[in-house]
Order: sequence, then C-alpha cells, then structure tokens
Amino acid sequence: MLPIPFSFDTLTYSVPKVGDAFGGGFIAYIYQESDDQYDPYYTSIYVGPYSKDIIRGIIISTASIANSQLGPGSSLPATNRSGAQSTTTLYNWDSTSTLAASRVETLTFNGFTDWFIPSRYEMLQIVSLTFSRQYMTQSEYWTTDTNAGSGLAYGIDTVTWTSGLANSTNSFGVRAFRYFTIYT
Repeated sequence: MLPIPFSFDTLTYSVPKVGDAFGGGFIAYIYQESDDQYDPYYTSIYVGPYSKDIIRGIIISTASIANSQLGPGSSLPATNRSGAQSTTTLYNWDSTSTLAASRVETLTFNGFTDWFIPSRYEMLQIVSLTFSRQYMTQSEYWTTDTNAGSGLAYGIDTVTWTSGLANSTNSFGVRAFRYFTIYT
C-alpha cells in the first residue's frame, strides 16, 4: 500500500493534515493522544524491516444531504460514542428512507459507502477545528447521541457550537463522515 498523498513524479509523500482532500472528502480531524479513540498501541506497525506510522481520524464529506428528522418521535434506542455504530443502530431501528440515519447509511459518495453521522463527542471534536465549520452551513445538525427511551436526541447548534437535546422529529442538517487509517 502506498502512502497517501503520493507522487510518482517525485517519489515523495507528505503526512496528511486537517483540510487535505482524502478518502472521498476532507480530513476533518486526526486523533490525538487525549482522545478516547486514540490507541497508543496502534500508532505504528512493522512491515518487514520497516516501521510504518499509523494515522487515524475522521473525514468530512462535501455531500449535501437534505435536512432530516432523526426519528419518528417515539422511544429512541440507546446509542454509544461511536457514530458509525450508532448510525447503524438507528438505521436498524427504523430504516424509513427520509430519516437521517437511512440517508447516511445508504449513501454512496465519491466511491465510499461507509459514511456515518457522528456522535456528539465526535462532532464536538470535529467542529473544535475551524476547518470543518465551512461545511456546516445549517444552523443545527444531528448527532447520533440519543436520550434512550424518549424521542429526544442531541443536536449541535452551529451558532454557539454547543450541543443540546431536541425532539427527534425536528428537521436538522445532516453531514456524513467516515473514519480513515493511513500507514506512512
């Protein structure tokens, strides 16, 4: 596997950074040592005699997804801190094609099909970096965090960049993300 971005003309590569085009979108966040998803035992591997650094993070899509409801307003299922797992949980709970999880779970964009709605924790990480905010043009966006057993879920307010509970029948913005792993 060649490191990305890679140039055959110069036979050099550069370490990716936030804002670089990659994997069907743009790198929105690179995990840091203080993040829950950062694994200190998963930062390098050996391939033959060579050590390869591992960079992991989140990509933001430029796909425009229609404002959607997160749920039909009934008792939402419990979700966890992984946006990918929670998107699948919400889709399996109710796959109505107009709901946010269905739109993202079935999305094929720039050749990729593993898009998800981020959890509240992931979304707050992503918008903490100014780069990603240019793609967040709606006033409110859904995350996959739910208040299990109710019709409430967490959204992100893009004026204050804070999260709060809202009725899942509200029509908020939806932005698709995907995880990435690069070996340099």
